[in-house]
Amino acid sequence: MTKSFHGLQTPQGFFQGDFMKRVIAPLSTLFLILACPIAPSGEGGGGDAPPADPADIVEDTVCPMGTDGGFSLCHLQNSESPNHIATGTTVAINGVVVTSPSFKIGNSESTRMGVFVSDDPVATWGAVLATYEEPDGYEVSVGDVVDLEGMADEFSFGAPGSETRYSLTSLTRTGATANLQAMPLSDGTVLTNELTGEAYEGVLVTMSDLTVTQTLEYGQFELSNGVIVDDSIYHHSAYNEEPLANITGVISYSPFENGYGFRLNPRTADDVESTGTAMPKTIPQLRDPAAEGYVETCPYNGDCAPVALSNMVVVSEAWVLDEDDDSGAPYLFGFFVADPTAVNDNGELLAFSGIQVAMAPGASYVATNSYTFGGQSDGTFAKPYSVDYEGFPRPGDVVNLSGVSSETWDMAQLRTVTVLEKLGTTDTMADVTMPLPAQFFGGNAETDANHPSVLRGGRPAVEAADSGGVSRDAVTASTGVESYEGVFVKLLNVETTEECVPYPYNDHMHDFGYFEVTGGVEIGGLFDHNYSGYWLNVAFDSTDRTCENTVNKCEDSRESGQVFGFIQGIVNYSYNVYRVNPRFDADIDGSFVAEGTPEAACASSDDGE
Repeated sequence: MTKSFHGLQTPQGFFQGDFMKRVIAPLSTLFLILACPIAPSGEGGGGDAPPADPADIVEDTVCPMGTDGGFSLCHLQNSESPNHIATGTTVAINGVVVTSPSFKIGNSESTRMGVFVSDDPVATWGAVLATYEEPDGYEVSVGDVVDLEGMADEFSFGAPGSETRYSLTSLTRTGATANLQAMPLSDGTVLTNELTGEAYEGVLVTMSDLTVTQTLEYGQFELSNGVIVDDSIYHHSAYNEEPLANITGVISYSPFENGYGFRLNPRTADDVESTGTAMPKTIPQLRDPAAEGYVETCPYNGDCAPVALSNMVVVSEAWVLDEDDDSGAPYLFGFFVADPTAVNDNGELLAFSGIQVAMAPGASYVATNSYTFGGQSDGTFAKPYSVDYEGFPRPGDVVNLSGVSSETWDMAQLRTVTVLEKLGTTDTMADVTMPLPAQFFGGNAETDANHPSVLRGGRPAVEAADSGGVSRDAVTASTGVESYEGVFVKLLNVETTEECVPYPYNDHMHDFGYFEVTGGVEIGGLFDHNYSGYWLNVAFDSTDRTCENTVNKCEDSRESGQVFGFIQGIVNYSYNVYRVNPRFDADIDGSFVAEGTPEAACASSDDGE
């Protein structure tokens, strides 16, 4: 059949002209697109064409009829059909089946939502991405049979590349459901070709026996058949050479991400059947380069093979690692675990026996999670102290974990956690014992391997220009302290050598509540111990928060020369300093000042935290 494009004629059964809309936008336009909120060129506007009338449908050997002899999605997608629905035409298409959950289209500022729908049965040309505005609030589930009204549209950024879409004005659930079977696609290379891939746009397909050949930017990865997998709906944490028995998803078209082309979009974890298993490891094998079976640390934001940790013991409360910039709602939580097998004959933890866990409970890649993390009905999560730590990991919990061994800001971390399974507690599990902290004795010789100086955390130099005129020389960290990063430790018979250790902040030396004890060990405030007191009616970023200022500094127990029976906590690394962080008041065997001290300044409970 002869087709024309821009006045050109060519005798081809499958002519490029109909598919030149797939050409990528110029790079200058692309960068402008990425910097701005997505605004599809036809969506949201009215079409000039009159509404499509089912009474005008003629005999069609290209596309099947829809419900009750009406239009099908094939009529919207396939321009070869004599009943093709042109761009800008409003049309009702009934009895189609939802094949994906609803998802946001574009960046975080966009209010455009999408959901894939399909004719029944699944067939080439018989599916499309239906779009609508978020306030419309259409609620659907995969398998719902729906009646739709809307306009045939092409999604573009003013450049040749575009994607056929159905811009909805109405979506009605019929109450019926259908269990559509994905179309097996034995030759995935059809999706790597602009001509052959067009027929699969929007279609639910499944492919088998593939391998991840490379991970890409924006959460994408490439399969051994050349198909690019996107995470617009569901993110699978792929790693190079990961074997996949099956992968299923809907096909979209991208005019810009990693170049233009078709993308496979898995919808849930069930759509990706990986036969690669997380490697069983111990924490020392993640932390100690000299350990047999050591796993090299994955680069920050790199995609690496997951590891599995079994029967680990939680040794800290959870805290918020990161929160949403706009809402302030937490989404990433941290806690520490210890390897109960990495102990000496006394049951005390050894070097390299602990690690920080970074858990994103709302992430789509999470397969197993035994904790609620204060989950709310709107899908957000709560800060631990706001719900009395209910639903969060607690010291003594015994857990299985799967994730990626990595570092964030040079702090060892298990991230991209797909499995967090609580097995019980050290009180209820006969075969797992709560490990004792690694012990360091202030009375030992400084050259002793168990002297606190092993945990000397170092301190960067301070320039006068950064700190309101105060300068300070650098302190070198102990060569052994990094091996105790993330480890539960205990300092015995130590005393305060520097009652307040400030750091530059907002052009002054700020009191963060830190102090130093025997051996140059800095005591931090990652958790909520009260030894360093609080500031009354003094904002956190105030320049009044200095070591020298005692006005409105309440219940501060720090004092030079004070002797402690012990101080225990977790070693962390933050802003180039290692610190021991007591988890609660009971981790400090020392003298706490009386509540409300000094009484004259601290009569009110309205603090400035």
